[in-house]
Amino acid sequence: MLENIKKNSLRCNWQKYTVGFTINDLVVTVGTTVLLILVGISLVGYLGHRSRVVACFENLRQLSVAMSLYEKSNGGRLPYAFIEYNSTKSVSWDRLIYSYGSSGSRQNHFLRCPSDTIPAKGGDPRRTYSMSQHNMNHLNWPPAPENATGVGLWWAPRGQDHARLASLNLTNTLPSITTDMIAAPMETMLLTEQAQSYNVEFSYLGSAIDNPNLHLNTKIIKSSKYHGGKFNYLLADGHVAWLSPLESLGLNDPGFDDPSVKYENIWTLRHD
Repeated sequence: MLENIKKNSLRCNWQKYTVGFTINDLVVTVGTTVLLILVGISLVGYLGHRSRVVACFENLRQLSVAMSLYEKSNGGRLPYAFIEYNSTKSVSWDRLIYSYGSSGSRQNHFLRCPSDTIPAKGGDPRRTYSMSQHNMNHLNWPPAPENATGVGLWWAPRGQDHARLASLNLTNTLPSITTDMIAAPMETMLLTEQAQSYNVEFSYLGSAIDNPNLHLNTKIIKSSKYHGGKFNYLLADGHVAWLSPLESLGLNDPGFDDPSVKYENIWTLRHD
């Protein structure tokens, strides 16, 4: 009798703990598990995205150090986006700063953003970063304070133009953008991203960029997948900003008259 009572008691306790687990409970459990997995995947994706943004920041900071050392070693002159000294010698900005900075010969390690997965055309290593295009030539040099053009001077003269350009400068060298021409360093861009297959190391192609439409080859990488639709910009004072193309153009303040707006078309020297 006592043994039967114990068996019945155990059976009742087992039923007490099992009879309440219904199909609804199963659905909720499975749904919660799937949700946690999706959240985990999204979190991993977000952390990976943020880590690439941070790595790109660090690339630009390292390039900023090299550019600053170049300026100090060259009388305050910024590196050219591209310059042709003569018919046999021409260099781009990344070649000019190659030996400057703590990276030294490893400078090319910082020339490509980890989010830039676009393959290069040919065998040359890719370069992500470009200087803002300076659209002047020797006929309208030097730039006036209100000049709406970038700092990435692109000199490719031919023949007599070399001598004509040299005559404009007392040091008998080709004219350069100098740091004292930049009235608003915190609002003037030096480098930004140009993720295009033609942008390769030490090439005149891709050495300068003149508008946000060239930021990204959207046929290969969707803008939303590349830094969340924003891009990194190295400013002349050395800090890096993560902005949308509209923010970089100052289109949130079209009249450039709102003092609360921090960035007013960082692509140009004009900030009046």
